[in-house]
Amino acid sequence: MGAMMTTNREMMLERYLRRDLRHVASRDPIIPVRREAKIPLSFEQQQQWHLASLTPEIPLYIECVTLRLPGPLDVAALEQSFSQIISRHEAWRTSFPVVDGEPVQLIHPPRPLRLPLVDLRSLPEPAREAKAVQLATADAHEPFDLANGPLLRATLVRLADTEHRLYVTIHTSIVDCSCLVDVFLPELQILYDACRAGQPPPLPAVPVQYADYAYWQRRSLRSALAEHLAYWARQLNDAPRKLALPIDRRRPHVPTYQGGLHAFALPERLSDDIKSLSRREGVTLFMTLLAAFALLLRCMSGQTDIVIGTASGTNRIRSEFHRLLGRMMNTLALRIDLAGNPSVFELLRRVRTVTGEAYSHQDAPFDLVLGVLQAERDQGQASNNALFPVMLLLEPPPSVLDSGWTLEVDPKTATSTCDLSLVVRDGSEGLAGRWEYSTDLFDNTSIARIADAWQSMLEGMVTDATQRISDMSCPIRSASHASSTIGATAQHQPTPATEPMRKVADNTPRTVLLRQLIEIWEEVLGARPIGTADNFFDLGGHSLLVTCAIARIEQVCGKRIPVADFFADATIEHLADVLQGMDEPASQTVLDASHMPSPSSPVKVVHESRSRRPFFFFHGDSRGGPIWPMQVARDLGPDQPVYLFEPGKLNGRVAPTLESLVAEQLEVLLSIQPEGPYLLGGWCGGALAAFEIAQQLHARGQQVALLALMEPAVLTAPIRLFHAALRRLGRVVRLNPEHQLSWFIRLQRVYEPAGTLYRQLRPDGGTGREALNAGIGELRRQTTWLRQSRRPATHPPTIPGDVRMQATGRSRRDVNRILAWLIAEYQVRPYPGRVTLFRCREEHPEGPAARRLACEIAACAAATEIRVLEGTYISCRTEHVHDMARTLQVCICREESQYTGGSVC
Repeated sequence: MGAMMTTNREMMLERYLRRDLRHVASRDPIIPVRREAKIPLSFEQQQQWHLASLTPEIPLYIECVTLRLPGPLDVAALEQSFSQIISRHEAWRTSFPVVDGEPVQLIHPPRPLRLPLVDLRSLPEPAREAKAVQLATADAHEPFDLANGPLLRATLVRLADTEHRLYVTIHTSIVDCSCLVDVFLPELQILYDACRAGQPPPLPAVPVQYADYAYWQRRSLRSALAEHLAYWARQLNDAPRKLALPIDRRRPHVPTYQGGLHAFALPERLSDDIKSLSRREGVTLFMTLLAAFALLLRCMSGQTDIVIGTASGTNRIRSEFHRLLGRMMNTLALRIDLAGNPSVFELLRRVRTVTGEAYSHQDAPFDLVLGVLQAERDQGQASNNALFPVMLLLEPPPSVLDSGWTLEVDPKTATSTCDLSLVVRDGSEGLAGRWEYSTDLFDNTSIARIADAWQSMLEGMVTDATQRISDMSCPIRSASHASSTIGATAQHQPTPATEPMRKVADNTPRTVLLRQLIEIWEEVLGARPIGTADNFFDLGGHSLLVTCAIARIEQVCGKRIPVADFFADATIEHLADVLQGMDEPASQTVLDASHMPSPSSPVKVVHESRSRRPFFFFHGDSRGGPIWPMQVARDLGPDQPVYLFEPGKLNGRVAPTLESLVAEQLEVLLSIQPEGPYLLGGWCGGALAAFEIAQQLHARGQQVALLALMEPAVLTAPIRLFHAALRRLGRVVRLNPEHQLSWFIRLQRVYEPAGTLYRQLRPDGGTGREALNAGIGELRRQTTWLRQSRRPATHPPTIPGDVRMQATGRSRRDVNRILAWLIAEYQVRPYPGRVTLFRCREEHPEGPAARRLACEIAACAAATEIRVLEGTYISCRTEHVHDMARTLQVCICREESQYTGGSVC
């Protein structure tokens, strides 16, 4: 057995090394960069860093890899071999801190890797694979810290004694699909075999590292960059920035990036015919697939000038880089001309020409291409639309080694950066892949029709390549003939070039902050004059410049504006309000209850149809409402009126209770619908609000037809501990209610940034030391307050002045902390009606505490119904949000049908 293992390893090593001999090294030498120098990012890394910085909380830019490892497994040898790979390749131990306003590569020293091992053998065999995928999916949703790293995670799952899965989640700034298949998997197998045999690593040293590549790339592009950028300027400057797809919903002002997947597999015979057509016409498989995709988009949009994005490896043809782990994929924009009603033959020739020219200029970094296109365009015509809303990618098929080890790129996050993407791989059984789409725009049934239409296009092309494209059947509706022109009207329209420049005299800066923001915009946009009401995107800004602007604002003002706030209203006036609304130090935080908005203000109306009874939904978010409740409301249909309620405002100086806040909201609800029966729902903290609303409605003799409580609020363990400890302390030292609440807020103020503070600490001081000093100062302030805080318990329970908040919205987090206290204080009482509990199929993050609260509510209700939501506490509001809406719609329709005596849905 040992001899056979050695033979297999040597054969694999020989084959692995022989592949490199097909590449001839260029005369341009690779000069190693000094590791103590400030190492710039490669252009590919820079693009990924910019994009990821726009949405740090959403897992958009990651690769999820599944390795299937059949046979007996030596876990220690696997850990050792994986550690050796990370030691060999600096890119996989690199992070990207910001130095002097720019990200740089920071290479960390090698450290042994420990693979968490999850043993699922105790589960029934049919459930093991699903549980493993569930664990990998949860891991994929955890964000990466780009500044500190590490930028990869791995988990080993044991399904059986001879069956394991290795799930690896990697940030796209340090990897691409090509190196996973060609470098990572074969190296891992070779090193694993050597570790098991007790032999030294047999692989030769990596000739250069990724930092050397980044330095070489920037140096080698100097001479040819101008020519490449000039080509892209000619090719794309007047290209259309919109594609009028027949979407199902209006485009939201701020995208959620929630996505869906639709898998497909073409018949083997059709796959063979497509490859035969490609060979006959002298085009690649990718070009034929691209032509069919362009034909489909023409049918869907009615347009003949279409830009489709793709990705291409730029520099792996050099022998020095072939065995290198790291990202070397650049984005290309392929502009396809379908005008003049060409034949399929002619279209393939056009696609071949466009693709060939693009590949010859593929070294131009896409970030720089975007910059040139923005500079070439008139500022009055600039908009924040993407250069292309659709992409086509040809993905490598799953890699299979002689040992049976296989590697597959397997997306596990339901996200989408484009409106529509087509990912195809050429496997042993034919062409297969997936459609990735934005659920902001499309339903899954629409995507299924699109997938069928694309297959029909391919079948028509291989059947008769002489036919004109106008003769090909168009099995899907065109946006220009759709029943609704949502897709064409919902996108931001560019400002006409002839529009007069707005006067800025009437919105000149009135404060230091406004003047600072104007100076930042002038610096980032290179435009002036700029007024406080001017829109960032109307002045030539785009998504990449948003990153620069946010970083510059943080550098000058010391606060980071959320990207969603920037896109919601990209004016200086709005951003100044956002900055002023962020948390201030405790000594400057004032809540003047007399100036708080009325409780009627936090109600958002989604549909106002009077044909059916309204649904009142308490989403539990005090920040104005997340995006997902709007999606649920839209999915319920235009005939279903929906009112979204924020948590009640802290109205009055006396410390409120949840019951008193709800009583104020109840008056708003009764002004909308004076008589029952009522349809109520709530999520998390809002579920308790809805429960209390129902209690008070029943006390008034009103009927509640539906009370849908979705994952009722469960506070985290530390918050519950703070509340219990302060309650006990209050009884012992006679700490009155107002000071218990103050201490509850102060403990959270210190506890919440502790993790962030720890991560910021660095041996060289800098921002970490400043953050530490700030944290110590905050602790001193709280200690000083403690010595002054003991008062007799006879004082009225007011909210102390030091945690009051101005009407501008400052210290919004303190409002959330007060609401947490009210939730902790709330006691569930017997309820005379029926409760419909919505529980996620996956376990709640707080586990037993969540189950305990659900059981307590169920026990207090006269009747209880359980509805199961797909996914986790997080994913049920992202990739499964449409399932949630459908489940809720069933409940609403049932109650409405009982009320009306007939079906209403």
